[in-house]
Amino acid sequence: MSRINRAWHEANPMPKNPKPDQRMAWHAGHAANCGCRAMPDGVIRLFVERGLPVPEQLALKDGAGRKG
Repeated sequence: MSRINRAWHEANPMPKNPKPDQRMAWHAGHAANCGCRAMPDGVIRLFVERGLPVPEQLALKDGAGRKG
């Protein structure tokens, strides 16, 4: 799979002004379907604060996505 899954991005735009649950759902789908970048720390915190597992991320499997 290439780093960016354009078809997934086009079919799944992030909602405007998303609620936390919408952000979590979008990023969970993104993590499973696209390797263009890692999940933002703020979204990871949302999962942790709710006691939910952080979805496995394609971007981290291939070493892409995280800066620094």
